[in-house]
Amino acid sequence: MPRRRVSGDPAAMRRPLGLLRPGTYTVRWISVSSDDGHREEGSYTFAVATGTAAMTRLTSAGPLSTDGPVGTFASFLVLFGVALWAGLVVLRETARRGGAPERRVARLVRLAPALVVTGSLLAVVSLIDPSSLSRSVAAVAGGRVGVVRFVVLGAAAGAVVAHARLLVYTASAVVALVAQVASGHVTATASPLVASVVLMVHLAAAGVWVAAIVLALLSARLVATLRVLSPYAVAAAAAVVATGIVSAAFEVASPVELVRSGYGIVLLAKLTAVILIGAFGAWHWLARRTRRPSRPVRLALRLEAVAAGIALLLGTVLVGSAPPASAASRRVALPASAAALVERNIVSVAGASGPFVVAFTITPPRPGPIRVQLQVLGSTTSERVRSVVLDGSARDGTGFEVPLRPAHPDLYVGSARTDRAATWTLRASLDTDHGTIRVSVAVPLPAPSGIAELDRAIEAQQRLVSARVHETLQSTERSPLLVTDYRFHAPDTFGFSTPSSDEVDIGARSYRRDAAASRWRAGDTGFPFRWPTPYFRQLWGRDVVDGVPTHVVAFSRPDLPAWFELWVGDRDGLVRREQMLAEAHLMEHTYSDFDRVPSLAPPR
Repeated sequence: MPRRRVSGDPAAMRRPLGLLRPGTYTVRWISVSSDDGHREEGSYTFAVATGTAAMTRLTSAGPLSTDGPVGTFASFLVLFGVALWAGLVVLRETARRGGAPERRVARLVRLAPALVVTGSLLAVVSLIDPSSLSRSVAAVAGGRVGVVRFVVLGAAAGAVVAHARLLVYTASAVVALVAQVASGHVTATASPLVASVVLMVHLAAAGVWVAAIVLALLSARLVATLRVLSPYAVAAAAAVVATGIVSAAFEVASPVELVRSGYGIVLLAKLTAVILIGAFGAWHWLARRTRRPSRPVRLALRLEAVAAGIALLLGTVLVGSAPPASAASRRVALPASAAALVERNIVSVAGASGPFVVAFTITPPRPGPIRVQLQVLGSTTSERVRSVVLDGSARDGTGFEVPLRPAHPDLYVGSARTDRAATWTLRASLDTDHGTIRVSVAVPLPAPSGIAELDRAIEAQQRLVSARVHETLQSTERSPLLVTDYRFHAPDTFGFSTPSSDEVDIGARSYRRDAAASRWRAGDTGFPFRWPTPYFRQLWGRDVVDGVPTHVVAFSRPDLPAWFELWVGDRDGLVRREQMLAEAHLMEHTYSDFDRVPSLAPPR
């Protein structure tokens, strides 16, 4: 089935499912970010009509999995080139005054942006898929990473051509530096602007440090050049350490993640490399202070250069890896309206019209001033909701009409006043791209609690030995009706029939046929079925929001989100009818033949 965008959330997608047989399902997914190119994969489980332990697995792939060896090497060239380029903007003239050969400095000035050009082109080549032109174009130019890649490439090419013009060279370096930072995952932090500035300073300072090392190694007058460049290198080293600590705080939520996640371990390795750079720098500083020959100074400087290269390589790994998710991001955030539904002093009911399911939530559920939340499920890019107006009326003609303001994607809020105790009819008028859609519900104010009635119904259902359920299901009011008849019998059997198939499950054994005249096929489901406890406990819980009159009990499952209404028998407390409204899921169950369904045997 096709994947669809989620209105108001560009980072999410959905994939509607058809009718699923009872069982446990595992969803495996892979995502590649269009912002920074990071690859993640994971899986989660869910169940239909049976209990299961929810399991979720998330894996963040490293740069080799995301970019491959060629792409990772290309990223290293770009990162090293941009850092060296930024450092040369600061030190090119100072190095000449310190005795570095003019010709070698000029070559290095051209080499830095040339490395960026080479790395950028190599990255483009690594993304080309010979079997698909469209996939190649999307991989190379798609998303923010694609735009940034060509910005960096253009700036570097301009600097190679105009390397002798300091203003052009400097401006191009700034553009490349900003673009390189913008392609990373700092934009996903809690404070993206601050994190971006910190990382920019970090990369530029690292470039000054590296450029000082390389320029000194190229100089025939090593000690004299070091004497001039060392103050810049020391200041840059201090900036690298300070900004590195701040950047790590943005990326790693807890010190525990430094040893528990791959990202944290690489970060510690980079810190070790930075410490080694400082140690080798201190070594050649002491050698110069004691006026030793230039040979140990040059050895220490070469070791410092090796450590700097390792630090930049580890930096490339960090850039190509997704940071560990923070504790806050691991939690599943409820929609704004769902968070409110956790409160008990509200009433929430839903209605359906056209492609939409609309949930009305009233706080407090009694006459007087009320706050209204309207959650619209089912809006898409082709069926957007532009505005919402809510009106309410009682039987005596008392009423109100208020426009609702958007508070969240697909959530509208406002205030009104209900002046008397009555059953109020609430009507929402949704102005969409294809005209006005109206949804209405009836809400008693004050709304009596339905907790006791729901508890009574659950207890009655748990005592059942067998039952028959007739189910009708639609994705929208306009879609075809799917009809399924279920038979449940304790402790571990059920059967269901659709117009095109039949199935009987006994424990973990299943028997299925695609037509009434065809042969039954036996198989294993992989899990033992139990009834009624897992079935009803999964369907119902204690997420009671409020009740409606008599024995029609309304409640919400904010974790789905979904809205239910149960018709509970006066005498026995058994559920005779149930309605569920959720996005792309309009379902009705009719229960019958309580404790009168024959036991199910394996079909022949």
